[in-house]
Amino acid sequence: MAISNGQKIDYLWKKLGYGATKTDTNSNKLAVNEAIPSPLLLRGDKIWSNAGQIPTVIPSSTSDVVEVYLGSNSVECVEDNTSTARRTWKTNSSDWIPPEFGSTYQIKVYAAASGAADPTTGTQLFAAGAGNNDEWFFDYQSGVLNLLEITYHQLWVLSRFTSQVLAMLGQLDQMILAET
Repeated sequence: MAISNGQKIDYLWKKLGYGATKTDTNSNKLAVNEAIPSPLLLRGDKIWSNAGQIPTVIPSSTSDVVEVYLGSNSVECVEDNTSTARRTWKTNSSDWIPPEFGSTYQIKVYAAASGAADPTTGTQLFAAGAGNNDEWFFDYQSGVLNLLEITYHQLWVLSRFTSQVLAMLGQLDQMILAET
């Protein structure tokens, strides 16, 4: 028997909302009653130690902390052949700066011909959609764009912002700085 969606949601609610291990169904044990801690893993190589230096508004050009790709430097996405045709698109770049640092970091997505010199001549797709079942979700950590309902032949991410922050990795009794 497959795990029900209700059980999956209960797991996520307890894990993400309360940092706790799911030990029983929600009807038998609410999230506030789960006693075994289960914090999310914070990998040392993914810690953005200089995140406080990321400006709340996108800078006009690349700096020591923020890498900016706009206009002709847009990222042409690559179709993920392991999912439904033209549903999931990869940027092949990870650790994008998410909008939690400022609303101007929200990526812009365009449907345009492959190799287009200016993808903005294509159709802009909005995260909330335009009433045509054309909503999308972008995973800022993995750099993957997922179209929720409709599919397109080629997609571009017009605004790319990745962080050039240093991560501090603990190794025995010494600290090592590694650029991510």
